[in-house]
Amino acid sequence: MKTKKPIAIIPARVGSQRIRLKNVRLFHNKPLIYWTIKSALESKVFSKIYISTDGTIIKNELNKFKKFKNKIFFLYRPKKLSGSKTKTSSLIKYLIKKNSLEKFFTDFILLQPTSPLRKKEHIIKMWNIYKKYNLNDFFSVSEKKNKFAINKNNRNIFYGERKINSKKLKSIFQNGSIYIKNLQSFKKDPNFVTKNSNLYFMNKRVSLDVDTLKDLEK
Repeated sequence: MKTKKPIAIIPARVGSQRIRLKNVRLFHNKPLIYWTIKSALESKVFSKIYISTDGTIIKNELNKFKKFKNKIFFLYRPKKLSGSKTKTSSLIKYLIKKNSLEKFFTDFILLQPTSPLRKKEHIIKMWNIYKKYNLNDFFSVSEKKNKFAINKNNRNIFYGERKINSKKLKSIFQNGSIYIKNLQSFKKDPNFVTKNSNLYFMNKRVSLDVDTLKDLEK
């Protein structure tokens, strides 16, 4: 029987082009990935929290934290899906098929470990909106030029738990923080951004996407 609570998938490969072992580099005195797991646990939204990694380094580092014991689970990430050019969608598609996730769960929430300023409130509010409006496709954006620009026309945009007028916003971009998808829907169309995507607006100050050593100092 499927659970109505979503699973969290946190992709954390060992390699990184710009910052060696980025996911375990210190950010505010804790490994970068620590903050994503912390917000996921504190949200109490998830039925399971999965970390997908390609080596033992990240697993060994996380096992040092007693508060994570028996609360996070690891899914193997093959080397062929751990390169710098690997699309996250390709990894998620593999994990769903390899672990038959769609048989046990209805929805998943992708949480990137490079977004350490995301709070539990963001996860909770996005999940509540996703359920309330019966969405299949939902991700976070901001006015911070983190990733790709998003066409805001003809899309529902939420701030907190209310809809907002897109005309009041300037250009908006994926901030890479939170993506919510229906598992069956994703199997049919393995993309995180589609023409039917709904958007959740987050402020610039919590939309940090760690990409350089300077970002780790913020």
